[in-house]
Amino acid sequence: MSSRSSAAALLVAGVLPVVSAPFQSENADRLSLVKGIVTNAVTGEPLRKTYVRLEGKQGNSAVTDDKGRFVIEKIEPGGYDLETERPGFLRDVVQLNLTAGQSLTDLAIALKPQASISGRVVDDDGDIWTHVNVYIFRSAWKQGHRTLENSGGNNVDDRGEFRIADLQPGKYYVVAEPDNEWQVRFRSTRSEGLLLQPTWYPGSIDEEAATPVTLTAGQELHGLEIRLRRGAVRNIRGRLQGLSQIPKVTGQGPFGNLGLWASRANNLTEGTSYSGIIQTDGSFEVKGVPPGTYQLRVDQGFYPRVVLGRGSVQVDDRDVEDVSITLQPPRPLKGKIAIEESKAIDFSKLYVLLYSGGNIPSEAPVVPQEDGSFVFQQLGVGRYRVEVNGGRKDDVYLKTVRFADAESLNGSFTLTEGAEGNLQLVVSSRGARVTGTVPQSSGATANRTVQVVLVPATSDMEKRESLTQHEGLDQNGSFTIHAIPPGSYSLYAAQDVPQGAWSDPEFLQEVATKGVKLQLGEGETKSIEVPVLSKAVVGPLLSRLGIE
Repeated sequence: MSSRSSAAALLVAGVLPVVSAPFQSENADRLSLVKGIVTNAVTGEPLRKTYVRLEGKQGNSAVTDDKGRFVIEKIEPGGYDLETERPGFLRDVVQLNLTAGQSLTDLAIALKPQASISGRVVDDDGDIWTHVNVYIFRSAWKQGHRTLENSGGNNVDDRGEFRIADLQPGKYYVVAEPDNEWQVRFRSTRSEGLLLQPTWYPGSIDEEAATPVTLTAGQELHGLEIRLRRGAVRNIRGRLQGLSQIPKVTGQGPFGNLGLWASRANNLTEGTSYSGIIQTDGSFEVKGVPPGTYQLRVDQGFYPRVVLGRGSVQVDDRDVEDVSITLQPPRPLKGKIAIEESKAIDFSKLYVLLYSGGNIPSEAPVVPQEDGSFVFQQLGVGRYRVEVNGGRKDDVYLKTVRFADAESLNGSFTLTEGAEGNLQLVVSSRGARVTGTVPQSSGATANRTVQVVLVPATSDMEKRESLTQHEGLDQNGSFTIHAIPPGSYSLYAAQDVPQGAWSDPEFLQEVATKGVKLQLGEGETKSIEVPVLSKAVVGPLLSRLGIE
């Protein structure tokens, strides 16, 4: 009987050929295992029914038992994020790097209980007020300046009460923002010209005078009362120029309806935005605006939001009249990616991101075609910053941006009225890498609040912020930073330092001697042990500089 006939006979008999067994055993030997325990970071008690999931090559998941234990088996080797989540606790992510056949059996995850803030809002007479939303802000640093960033919020219930949960420990600023449109419609004769204002806890119109509240892990802070302040309000009136050139002004289309907003401009936060009413003839009015300096913005849509025109006004003791805002119709912007080296690159594995202020993309990411070409469908005039991302483990980095005969090394460009040309992006697949560890004696491997930060040596604030990279530690206290443009850098490891602090010149000057200075060339890999900046050093420094 031939070997083929023998194999067929075995299959018919329901017996698998013996030759497959070594392959199965060899494959099983490659697989890894993760076993651990999840506890309450405050009490140390094990947490049952906690959801644990690996994100990476696979999506394996598990649920902890009554003793807080979990096991995930048959894991392909590689890099993963281990996500841990349980109601009432803050979500946690641990970086894991698993080798073939590795059994990681002693992983300990301590979840922080979520903190919360609750209270009520009353009007200037002390009566409950229900037409209001409550928001919380935290201090942040951008380009060397302190700002307040929105960290969540909620509306109030029928008793004027609010609760904001899922909060990290830290210092927060709380503001109640009355529904301005409701007040304009229903204000009484006695309050004509006077409306309830956005009010910071406990009762200040000026955010500079707001009293912060400090939360510890798991703290439930009850009983806050915000007493709204009443003040004089004015109206802003004007006309939009070029309205007839704007497509789909009414009705739902790719960019939705037009919107007009007046946002208060100050040193800390844009604060409340007041919506305006646009008539079919292009005239507009924003009602019930408190005194101050305002930035006017006309846009279409929600995401992406296309800004069509801007203006600025000062509101004093009277209505503002005859404001003119010229609109520019949105337009597509074509672009193309070129790679500097002769090697081939799969452009379909890249995506291009576009930002117009802040950290939220102005448009959805686009994936280039096979030849590297791409199109952002509709953009308004303004300043943009572009990023090319090749994935967490890719070493592709953006070298230069060219648009309208202007070249940029920090990824930014300006789209002006009538500017012609395509967006030209040059990338390299030879980004540098920095790998390393933190000293075991520092205890950093047991505290996943440690971040390794790579800061470029440049005085260009925008470039410094865009190139600064933050990376966490894996289960071994190791890290890898990919896709680094060549240049001079300082490498730090620290706990509980706000990300924006690394763009502050004074903070960097103070810690300059405590970092590791690096000079990186294209394609170069360096391995370094990084000492951790202790809280004893960083804490007083942050306090002295007013960085929260």
